[in-house]
Amino acid sequence: MVNTQEYLNQNYPVSERGSITELNIKGENLERELDLSDFVNLEKLDCSSNQLTILNLNKNVKLSELRFVSNQLTSIDLSANINLEIVKAYDNNISADLSVFSHLVNLIVKYKSLRKLSEILTLKR
Repeated sequence: MVNTQEYLNQNYPVSERGSITELNIKGENLERELDLSDFVNLEKLDCSSNQLTILNLNKNVKLSELRFVSNQLTSIDLSANINLEIVKAYDNNISADLSVFSHLVNLIVKYKSLRKLSEILTLKR
């Protein structure tokens, strides 16, 4: 496994992060927290197939497309991501309040537990 912040520091210099609009770090064996605060113009992110437990997207207000399939997330805060329309979030362990997804146009999830199904069905755009 690779320390996520070390990976970002080695591959994406801080001085260039503000100009990056798309980031694909799928399958890079990243673990723990992914903090993308410096990527303020990020519009598309794919961080699928890693071992991420925390995803910090609070400063990524331009984000419109997010994929974090097959990680270890149990919750996520998308309240700052007002432009977010598409999320692929399956193969995680998210069990928190699903209302964080209520503003999305396209949400693709798979839940191991059907007890949350009623919450998914009540989401409205």
